[in-house]
Amino acid sequence: MFRNTLLTMLLAALASSSFAESAFTGVYRCTGDLSFTVRVEGEVAWVMWPADAVRLVRDPDGGDRYIAGEWSLRLGGERIELNGPEGRFEGCTNDPYRARWAAARLDGVDFRAVGPGSDPWTLELRTRRSATLVRGGERLRLPLSHPLIDDGGNTVYRMEAGDRRMTLIIRKQPCEIPRIGAGRQVALLVDDEHFTGCGLSLE
Repeated sequence: MFRNTLLTMLLAALASSSFAESAFTGVYRCTGDLSFTVRVEGEVAWVMWPADAVRLVRDPDGGDRYIAGEWSLRLGGERIELNGPEGRFEGCTNDPYRARWAAARLDGVDFRAVGPGSDPWTLELRTRRSATLVRGGERLRLPLSHPLIDDGGNTVYRMEAGDRRMTLIIRKQPCEIPRIGAGRQVALLVDDEHFTGCGLSLE
């Protein structure tokens, strides 16, 4: 319980960090099906598991090496070197797709949805702040409205700013985001264009 509370506090601190925009996030899978997240912000690096985390600081003599007691971490592109009290973690390779979802969570995104196919899009909601849609080279950010519940039990957001409008419906029906997990179907109306996809709460 204490570790879960500590990790929740860590996530909140990282989301409000002044280094968030320039931070590096990686999700690594190692030999033995071990998986963990690495977050680097300035002189500090965190190695995170579902219920625990280790804080390391940059080694003054090590360049991209971070240390904490018996722990050491060295960054190297899509692969890293991680050593702990029980030895070295072998064959650790970053998964960039999963890393984008982890980075969104650490940056304070509460809900993230993606659209498949030849015209992909990504929508991120930050509670009481904004909804940001990225599609191709366009980024649309609107103030997030208060959610409504329609007669079918779906969650509905209706947002507008200037001449731009967006309606998001988070449906009760399940869907699957490959390599991420189970989510909920979403329908999106942006001005006069309709999109469908799958979204997941990151809270």
